[in-house]
Amino acid sequence: MNKTTRILAVTVGCVLVGTSALVAGGGLKLQVKPWTWVGTVANDGVAGTPTAVTAAWLPGIGVTDHGLLLQKAAPTADWSAAGATIEGVAGIKLQKIGFDVQSGGHCGAGAPRFNVVTDDNVTHFIGCSSPAPVSNDTITDARGQTWERRAYDPTQAYPPIDANATVKSINIVFDEGTDVGQGFVVLDNITINDVVVGKPGAAF
Repeated sequence: MNKTTRILAVTVGCVLVGTSALVAGGGLKLQVKPWTWVGTVANDGVAGTPTAVTAAWLPGIGVTDHGLLLQKAAPTADWSAAGATIEGVAGIKLQKIGFDVQSGGHCGAGAPRFNVVTDDNVTHFIGCSSPAPVSNDTITDARGQTWERRAYDPTQAYPPIDANATVKSINIVFDEGTDVGQGFVVLDNITINDVVVGKPGAAF
């Protein structure tokens, strides 16, 4: 089992940290729950570095207030990852997906990425820079920080997501480290169809 497969397998049982985010719109309720995962010798044959990974909604770092910090302060080969589970998506047909990415953070082909599992148990990957976003607007927040508002076409995922496919789960995964980039990213305004999540809130 390779590293990507292992991380996919453990996202259900990962450690939740920080808080969740709740937004209701068009009958769809979403929560974005940060998590970290670290491999162990007992379970995975190799140990990761617990102090290397951080995942949390933090105030004052987002476009308007909260932002989702994902960090891996270790090489990519370290058996660890940061991410977030988007709850409330089971049963939907995915039409739109995206997020705001703060400039200065890592935006690679493999991380941060959406892992979308459909009802046929296939995992589809949508990376920050691959596939190319269908829109990529630059915005500036009140602090003068620039962001890229990236939106992706699910039919361009790898493998493509059929428009009629039913979603089982969606995770954001950050597992590329300091050997290939900055080792962190700040995200905001996570968008699924027409619902935008950009702050923490109470679970439903």
